[in-house]
Amino acid sequence: MGVPCGRNAYDYAAQQDDNRISTAEVQSQAAKREDRIASRRRQIGSLEGEDGADDSLYGPGIDDDVS
Repeated sequence: MGVPCGRNAYDYAAQQDDNRISTAEVQSQAAKREDRIASRRRQIGSLEGEDGADDSLYGPGIDDDVS
């Protein structure tokens, strides 16, 4: 643009960049944490689902009719 900027403008831009990067890092960490929590919940849910499926096949009264 050909417009000279002073020291204060440069410092302000550098500070804004630092703030933007810090905010992005915090958001990234939060997203990673939420992803880990969701992954653990899916894993626990699938493990509990397998156990529940086995239990339902062997419950009393499933096939009492013996011919």
